[in-house]
Amino acid sequence: MAQWNIQAQPIADVRTEIQTVNTPRAFPSIKSRAQWQQRAKEIREQILVSCGLWPLPEKTPLNARISGKIIRDGYSIEQVYFESYQGEVVRGNL
Repeated sequence: MAQWNIQAQPIADVRTEIQTVNTPRAFPSIKSRAQWQQRAKEIREQILVSCGLWPLPEKTPLNARISGKIIRDGYSIEQVYFESYQGEVVRGNL
């Protein structure tokens, strides 16, 4: 069992002001294709982390199925479903 250190001090909050959408931002100066590719990789990873998808979940078979078809005058609607994640079914009409 972990022992708590009561004497430990919390890390100081170094923020000086609240940032909003109107707060000016400094963007990095990118001068080469290689620098941009590295920055793009960092941005993609940050988005995945913020969406709770890092590390990416294991890919599983979709097990897509057509469960029915409605035929109308000039068009048809197919009722479909697939597993977006193992055990999680997505249903829709096409």
